[in-house]
Amino acid sequence: MTTATKPRKRVNLEKELIRRMEVLNFLRNKFTLLTGRMGKGKTLSCVYLAYWLRELFALPVVQLQTNIGLSKAFGAHSTLTDREFLEQLILLTDIADEIQEQGIEDQEAYMDYAKQYRGLVLYKCVLLVDEAQKLVLSLRSSDRLALAISEFVQQMRHYKVTVLAATGNPRNLHRLVRDQVAFISVPDFNPYTRWYKLFFKSDEGPIKIEIYGPDVYPLYYSWSVAGFSRVHIDRALNRDTNDSVKQRNAAKELKGIG
Repeated sequence: MTTATKPRKRVNLEKELIRRMEVLNFLRNKFTLLTGRMGKGKTLSCVYLAYWLRELFALPVVQLQTNIGLSKAFGAHSTLTDREFLEQLILLTDIADEIQEQGIEDQEAYMDYAKQYRGLVLYKCVLLVDEAQKLVLSLRSSDRLALAISEFVQQMRHYKVTVLAATGNPRNLHRLVRDQVAFISVPDFNPYTRWYKLFFKSDEGPIKIEIYGPDVYPLYYSWSVAGFSRVHIDRALNRDTNDSVKQRNAAKELKGIG
């Protein structure tokens, strides 16, 4: 038995691009969170949104410790490690101090110069974070990286950064990060038509985005290995090692008493 697949809608390309630009403009400089169980299309939706934000608004795409597996078809993008992200925060702090101390009025021009010549990345860009709970898990409120990310998210609009993140459940994220989420959606996927629908609420009214899966599939590898939180694992291993040492020492003490 064959399954009927809903064909792509025939649309006027120019009108579609204008409409797409108007819709995506709502997401610029804000935090958008895609959530839902595995296979709902969270990562696919993030990839689609990142791709078109870059194409329509010339915003470079930056992955934060994320192994989405973007393909060559996706095009230009970069990746920041944990350390590189923290170094970017230091650079932003230095730039902010310079602007204040030197009384620089044209701050945007100064930031643009830093982006071009000083290695500034976290400015006028799309920050793509898959499996966001790995970085800002609510149960690790004392994690220094999580606190740094939380502080950045609270100030991201000053640096014109658009955050696209995915996680299985919003409650997995640190509350300081959750408080900054402007748009949240659970992708509605129809396996028969292969269309994904996103519904967002905004002050201007509801926002609806439709994504045709086969258009996005070539842009990334859905089977890409994501890995786990290294900090969390290292702590568990260190704790187990310390417990083993304590047990051996206790055994030696008991043996000496005997």
